[in-house]
Amino acid sequence: AAWEATGEQVYLQSAVKAAEHLTVSFFRVADGVSHTARGAPAALTGQLRDNVLFGTALLDLAGATGDRRLLDRAARTGQIVTSRFYDRSAKRFRPLLGSAGVPAADAGEAAELHENRVNYQAALFLARLSHHTRDAAAKGIAVEVLRTFSGAYRSFLPQAPLYGMALLWAFGEPVEVHVLADGGRTQEYLAAAARVFVPLKVVRVLSLLDDREEIKSYGYRARESAYLCAGKRCSRPVRDSGKLAEELKRF
Repeated sequence: AAWEATGEQVYLQSAVKAAEHLTVSFFRVADGVSHTARGAPAALTGQLRDNVLFGTALLDLAGATGDRRLLDRAARTGQIVTSRFYDRSAKRFRPLLGSAGVPAADAGEAAELHENRVNYQAALFLARLSHHTRDAAAKGIAVEVLRTFSGAYRSFLPQAPLYGMALLWAFGEPVEVHVLADGGRTQEYLAAAARVFVPLKVVRVLSLLDDREEIKSYGYRARESAYLCAGKRCSRPVRDSGKLAEELKRF
């Protein structure tokens, strides 16, 4: 976010290093994110909020860098969230698994507020993820959770904006920036797209070398460019990264 606001590469570089550290020290494919790794092996898995915040950060960083590995990692985190934490009968997420130890708060209002908030965060993460991965199942779960909590947000209004953001991502049409490029040129397009604030924005990088079939499926020509889409409407190709920010504002 600091990089998007300022364009200072040091912030983006720091974010990449942080993501790698968290992945190596805290993340396991089978168990998701651990809560601690201070001076010891990673421990205390099974907290929904840890996984949701990690997955959300990966989505942000994938959009900033175009690194497909980060998006794959976010998708795997989404699978853990839905397969291990989602209660299909109650249509809501469990904030803790058995392995997570003692709950953060005793049963009562504080615990209820925490559980509501983490459900909003999880729904927001899955709704955003579904736009990146075209995962209809993830979006379906997000919608189910939002319906479950359709009245609960009124009980503590400071949490209402988070619920509202989840609604926007679940039912809105984000602006999608499709960047068709490779190498250093990719970052020029990404930096231009980052300069324009759009509340609902999905940035996807399609490699001209490795993603030719996906490019073809969109109906794009396999030529360095960027396309702006929302719903069923797409712009003409933007072939100059220096003009992308202005085209995005206009779109």
